[in-house]
Amino acid sequence: MSVVVGIAVAGASIWLFFLAASRVAYVPQVMLVEGQGVFSAIGRSASLASGNVKRLAALFVFTTVAAYSALALLYVPLAWYASANGVQLMSFDADLIPAWYEIAYNLIWQISFILLSPVWMAGLCLLYVDERVRGEGYDIELMAARRLGEIPTVPTTYINPLQPALSATAVNTEPTPVANRSNITTLGLK
Repeated sequence: MSVVVGIAVAGASIWLFFLAASRVAYVPQVMLVEGQGVFSAIGRSASLASGNVKRLAALFVFTTVAAYSALALLYVPLAWYASANGVQLMSFDADLIPAWYEIAYNLIWQISFILLSPVWMAGLCLLYVDERVRGEGYDIELMAARRLGEIPTVPTTYINPLQPALSATAVNTEPTPVANRSNITTLGLK
């Protein structure tokens, strides 16, 4: 009975942790992308993250597995080297483990953490953009249609730079003769 209660308490604690963490997970992204202050970014992050507990937990599990995999790739050769030199790694006596091993172990841990921190932030950025696309229609066509209205029809000889990617009408893709082309492109590039 105590094992079942312990597992239930551990599961509820993990769920509550991710419930709280998901509310502040997007604070850096909101501050950078939307240009809001700290307190308004916390509120915006909480409004964006409603229902993202499973995704954040999955990202955390992936990042943790990746971190420990990277740690194992670097730690196993260190453990083999230490074992070959007579270091007893499974000893409870801390005086038997040499300082070089402790330094190397902590250095490997920090290197794996430093290498995988960008993976965590990239995952959070992807979750932020995904949440905005799902919840607010943050993609280009929906945002342009919301702000500009429907794109007006133009003659078929004119190539519309604002033509949506998915359109009901066909667009004439024949190249314009070189003499009629302007030196200015759609984006103002030359």
